[in-house]
Amino acid sequence: MSLFLEMLSGNDEDSTKYNILITQDGNYKCVDPTNNYNIRLFDKFNYTVYVPTNQSIQKLIDDGFLPTWDDYEAQTLEAWNDDDAKLRAAHAAIRNRIFNFVRYHIQDNAVYIGCDPVYNTKFETSKLNPENQRFFSLEVNAGPSSLSVTDQLGNTRHVLTQQGLYNKVCREYWFSGTGNNMSINSASDAVVHQIDGVLLYNNDLMSKTWQQELNEIRNQSK
Repeated sequence: MSLFLEMLSGNDEDSTKYNILITQDGNYKCVDPTNNYNIRLFDKFNYTVYVPTNQSIQKLIDDGFLPTWDDYEAQTLEAWNDDDAKLRAAHAAIRNRIFNFVRYHIQDNAVYIGCDPVYNTKFETSKLNPENQRFFSLEVNAGPSSLSVTDQLGNTRHVLTQQGLYNKVCREYWFSGTGNNMSINSASDAVVHQIDGVLLYNNDLMSKTWQQELNEIRNQSK
């Protein structure tokens, strides 16, 4: 499985309480009942999803800057000496790192290779900047045979066209009702590209490891 998909969806069926993919078994249903997922960040618009290679995500994990949902599950009351408040803070710290990382790889507006050219154009992502309440952006250049995206730190990543993992178009439907009364509640369009590295919105992720962040929580006075 793609590491990026694991970040989106958690690592088991019980992960839906904190993942970015959402299952709606009540009012909303997908076309395929065996794969009943919607992305909670989508909302009646069109998007671009940039999927970093497994190798680039794994490096962030190995270097201790990006936790996994296994790390989330490993934080238990017993591990935190029955301190429920610190456990919640630890879970929030891990969840925020994962969510923020994923959110910055989802961009408003669908941009394709081979469609209308795009030159040095900034698009907002799903990652909010808490300092100014605006969304962090990405700068995109796209032409007949290539697409590159530059993050807030000046890192430029390229879509991997040689593997054919680009211009993957999908549409998400949310249905309401059942049987003959079922109707489309909303629809979103998205294009997915694989890129050759991760995107970073600022230095927060790299300023300390997630274990260091948890140690700070552990050492806080009640």
